This record gives sequence, C-alpha cells and structure tokens, in this order.
Amino acid sequence: MRVALPLIICLFLLPAMASAKVEMSIGSSVGPVRNNSFNAFGNNVRKALMEQAITVGDIEREPGAYRRVSRVMQGQLLVTSFSCWSGVMQPPAPFSGERGNRLYFCLRIVGNGKRFCLSNLTFMLESQDAMGVLSSEGNYAGTNYSPHRVGIDYGPDRKRDTEDDVIFDKRQPGSVEVDEILYTGLGIGIHATAPRVTASKRAKAIEQLMNGLMGTHSNYDLKMTYTLLDDDNLTVLASASDTVRVFPQPDHVQIGPVPESPWPLFVGAGAGLGLILLVAGTRQMIRRYRHRVLSMTPLPDEELV
Repeated sequence: MRVALPLIICLFLLPAMASAKVEMSIGSSVGPVRNNSFNAFGNNVRKALMEQAITVGDIEREPGAYRRVSRVMQGQLLVTSFSCWSGVMQPPAPFSGERGNRLYFCLRIVGNGKRFCLSNLTFMLESQDAMGVLSSEGNYAGTNYSPHRVGIDYGPDRKRDTEDDVIFDKRQPGSVEVDEILYTGLGIGIHATAPRVTASKRAKAIEQLMNGLMGTHSNYDLKMTYTLLDDDNLTVLASASDTVRVFPQPDHVQIGPVPESPWPLFVGAGAGLGLILLVAGTRQMIRRYRHRVLSMTPLPDEELV
C-alpha cells in the first residue's frame, strides 16, 4: 500500500497536467501608427490585456491610450502620410503629429502549464466590406518576438512576475517556446495617399471610396480569428475570435475634449454686448474646429507589427 499510494496520486495528476488548457483572449482597439504614440499604445495594450481593462489612458488627450471597441468609424481604418486622426485631417494637438489609425486585434495567450511558440500562431480576417479588399489570412512562421510581440518564460519556478522570468522582446526567434504572449495585435488599415490636388477634390474622392467600401449596407463587420497550433501543425491548442463593426464616417468628428461653453464669459455683461461676443466666439470656434475628411486608396494593410 505504501508503494501503491504514490502511484495512485501520480495517475490522478497526470490527466490534469495533460489537459492544461491554453487560454487566448482578444481586446480590439483603435490605435496610432508607428511612432512614439504607437510605443505608448503597445504598453497600454499589454496592461489592459493583463488586467482585463476596458480603458487604459485618456482617450481624449493621449494618442497612445487604449480603449476596447466593438464598433469603429470608417475613418479609424486610415493610414496616412500626413497629419490625421480618426479620419480628420490636421487634427488639434496632441493628435496633430499622428498619421492615421489602425484597428488592432490585441491578443494575449497564456499556456497554463503548456508551453507554446509564436511561430505556431495563425490568423484569419473575414471582412464584409463591399469591395472585398480587407479579408486575409496568414501565420507567424519565421517571425520574431519584439516589443509588440512579447514572449514570457516563467523560469524554473514556473511563476509569473518573479526574478527568474525571461522576457523575449528583442528579435529572438518565434520558434522559442514560452509560457505567455502579449501581442499588440495585427493592425488593419487602408493606406491613404496625399495627391497634390485641392482639398475639396481629395475630400470628394475619399467620400466616394468610403461609399465604395460600405456599398449598399449601413455597416460591415471585421471578424478576426487567431488559432494556436501545436508543433504537429494539426492539433489546435487554442482559438479565439472578435468581431468589430465598421460604420460610415459621420459628418463631424470631435477630436480631443469637447470645448468649454463660452457662456460663462458673458455673465454680468449686457445682453447686446453678450450677443455680439457670443457670435464672434462661435465663428472663431467653428474656424478652429473645422476638419476635413482625408483621402484614401482601398489597399489593405496587414503588416505584422
């Protein structure tokens, strides 16, 4: 009996160890395109994924802030070579240095005892856009870990956030096995061009292209599915999907905090003077916050960041 008891315990534990379930979660978000804001966005994405947070940072004041979304405007899928944010050309600071947006399908994978590697990750994007230019699929074979595809080895103690953890974020091969991956996500966007034409012609061309993507529908869906395979490239360790609905660009998009009302300035002033100042202030505000929608070409961007 003394010999049989340890054997019974081992037989009891083996199925639990073998059935360790790999967990995968997606938190989609609109973010900036490859600059200092993109690095800040990546940091906020990792924090949000680990804490299961809906928002990290101030969306109205920080280009690198994270907010989980299930719906976006068409203008939030535009990547440009000029100042743009959420489809608004020449946005106010601190967004004036941005070059458009992508929709990122941010991903976290936790092995729960099962080690895995980045190279065995695949993706499939299904799009219902009328032009059929956004759907794609691929894999991460041959890619590396990076600051936006972070692999974590829990070390000999098999515990996260301890001194023996090993972080892979400096172009180590994606074939290295890890216990966890935090990925800023595949960024989906449409490259915008900046032809040397008048702003009115550019805006008209953009409107036509956006209408082309939307077609006769009032919206369309983007569905991302990530799948993690075992080393045999057949066994599915985990899979997760997220769907984001794309809506037409509205006539007006507020960038940054809503401007404060000028009414407090007129308290105690005469009605006539107050009316004059209000009209002048309103005209100035309209000039200041007038934005134009930017141009784009329907070319999908599926670069692995």
